[in-house]
Order: sequence, then C-alpha cells, then structure tokens
Amino acid sequence: NPNYRKLGDRYSKNIAATYNYKDEQGNLLYQVVRFNPKSFSQRRPDGNNDWIWNLKDINPVLYRLPELIRSTNPVLIVEGEKDVENLRRMGFTATTSPMGAGKWKASYNKYLKDKEVILIPDHDQPGYQHCQRIGQSLRGIAGKIKWLELPGLEEKEDISDWIERGGTKEKLLQLIKEVPGRIRTYNLRLTA
Repeated sequence: NPNYRKLGDRYSKNIAATYNYKDEQGNLLYQVVRFNPKSFSQRRPDGNNDWIWNLKDINPVLYRLPELIRSTNPVLIVEGEKDVENLRRMGFTATTSPMGAGKWKASYNKYLKDKEVILIPDHDQPGYQHCQRIGQSLRGIAGKIKWLELPGLEEKEDISDWIERGGTKEKLLQLIKEVPGRIRTYNLRLTA
C-alpha cells in the first residue's frame, strides 16, 4: 500500500500529507511526508515510479520555490508546509525551509533578493530563534524584512492555529501593514 511506510521493523504509519519540493524549473526534487501519528520523513523519486526514503545527494530548496521566484508580492516565511498551504489558500505567497526550525541555509537567500519578507515565527523559543537567524541571514539581501508576532497565540502555536481561530486575510494584511520593516532583535527568554 503506497499510503503506508514500513519504519524499520517496528510499525507502519499512515501518510497524512505529502509536500512537493521542486527546483527552479518546477521539477520534483523530493517530498516531505507527514504521517499519522504526527512525524515526518523525506523521500525522492527513484526514476522508476517509486521512492527512495532519504535525501542523499539532494540539495534542499525552499518549499514552493517556483512560485516564490515568480512572485512580486511580499513573501511570508513560516515554519512548516501546512502553514504555507494555509497562507496560499488565503492568496499569500509563502514559503518555509525544509525539516523544521533551525534549518535555514544561506543558499536560500538568493531567492529573496530585493523581496519584501515577512517573518512569522511559531510562538516558542525555537520559532523565534529560527526567524531571527533568517532575518540576520537576509540582512542586506531582502528589500525589506518585517517580523510579525501574531496576537493571541499560546505557547507552541503558529499561524495555522491563528487562522483556525478566525484569522482572516484582511486581519493578516492589517497586521502586516502595522509592522514597520526592520530586523528585530528578539529577547529569547520566554515568559511562562
């Protein structure tokens, strides 16, 4: 069954979602696979209508790279493919780096040259650190950088939680408009 993956000799998990990562020309490089219960793995095409469950010899790229390159709209950077998809459904250009917080590579910067970037961290220390590193990496490359902390998030929540509780495109546009462009230095000590 292609919807299940054997993980060692222990168990199989149901595939909940797949996220295609494509090169600049739109060719599929690899997928991030989300399982139920929640966990992630990566796979790449083997050329024979099957998958190799690793990224050996693959250079990671930003999620939705071809759309990002073509877009003249501000780019929202979030932590996770699900968040990107929720923002796309609202009409935004959004991306994420593969494999979670702390995985930003300098090689991604060229795709954001002269673009307006809005960093929207998950509401936890890894999320803040991740966006802070991205902001520092994009200094002098992106045209403008904004840091947007969403109101009302609990610890570990993200943009998808905000949307589920009634966040709309109009509300998000207003929040983005209210944030001046800058690189924000965030105090990484979170309050309980």
